[in-house]
Amino acid sequence: SLTKTYGLAGIRAGYVVGDSQLVAQLAAHQTPWSVSTPAIAAMIACTCEEARRFRTELRDDIPAARADLVDKLKGLGLSVVGSEAPFVLVNPSSRSGDSIRQPLAGRGFAVRRGETFPGLGPTWIRLAVRDSNIHAELARALSDLTAHRN
Repeated sequence: SLTKTYGLAGIRAGYVVGDSQLVAQLAAHQTPWSVSTPAIAAMIACTCEEARRFRTELRDDIPAARADLVDKLKGLGLSVVGSEAPFVLVNPSSRSGDSIRQPLAGRGFAVRRGETFPGLGPTWIRLAVRDSNIHAELARALSDLTAHRN
């Protein structure tokens, strides 16, 4: 996903690499999807050597960065969905009672709403894995915004 890998929110383009039979099966179920000119330009830019090096560094850095974010969230008493993805699914309703997405946006944190994922409700959020400084700021914001519920 270009959105998650390169932080290109709004660019609706991506690709899949895998076994040719699996890719063919996926293609058989793919609905037609037009791709904008900016998305095409972004995809081309993401195939250069510098982009490949960035992906390699990112791949190597994600596990530790994800663990840092998970530790900070667990330190607030939150449980997260286990995965190896470059994002974390969390339901902070145990501390906030309501969706915390808008209050976080007011603090400068744009988080993905969770109800777009099957089985999750409006209090769930998806947090991107970033660096430890951003994770610390996010944890402070979550703590501040949910302090009245403790």
